[in-house]
Amino acid sequence: MLVLAIDTATAQTGVAIGGPDGVLASAHHIGERRHVETLAPMIERVCREAGVGLDRIDVIAVDIGPGTFTGLRVGLAAAKAIAHVRQIPMVGLNSLELLAFGAKDPTRRVVPLIDALRDEVFCAAYRTASGRIEQVAAPHIATPEAIAAELRTSGEPCLIVGDGAVRYASAFEGLACAEMGGAALTYPNASMLVEMAVDRVQRGEAVPAPAIELLYLRPAYTETKLKRPTA
Repeated sequence: MLVLAIDTATAQTGVAIGGPDGVLASAHHIGERRHVETLAPMIERVCREAGVGLDRIDVIAVDIGPGTFTGLRVGLAAAKAIAHVRQIPMVGLNSLELLAFGAKDPTRRVVPLIDALRDEVFCAAYRTASGRIEQVAAPHIATPEAIAAELRTSGEPCLIVGDGAVRYASAFEGLACAEMGGAALTYPNASMLVEMAVDRVQRGEAVPAPAIELLYLRPAYTETKLKRPTA
């Protein structure tokens, strides 16, 4: 089984190919609003480095968000196009669980934060059990200050990761129960997407492409502006 993983939820574009024996090739590029220009060449490059063509791919895995509206649409469109042509199933995983999987730690909770702009973050919380992550707080939107207050009240040891943690690090200063993740945990990783997707496929959770939908958590900014009442 070979999985092609596509991740365009954040400022980082990621592509990887792998299977039950591990990742064969991967590529990542960080650059705002560059998903359209970089995704197709990255897919070609990763296929070349892995020594396989798209005709060898059995499953498409895609990051369904939350994240940037344009990036999510670009990634899902490409993933569904390949799945449709190849008539193969898909696996959709959210960007917060991907971050948590990359930072899994059996001794404390992982709290991934993705920058949602407007001084807010997309957030959730996970714990690690038997090498897998389990959701303990569902994906939602909050201010960094509100999250810091909740963590301070609970006092439970946690690891905070993601680009939201980087941008709003000052909100968590002096929080004794929390540690901030390093640079390697800033963005979801396409290699982690491969690993998680393989597990989902083996558990029988791959689905037809039309069943995959994006996780937005809130309307697009342009849609919000259009709905505002006029004076």
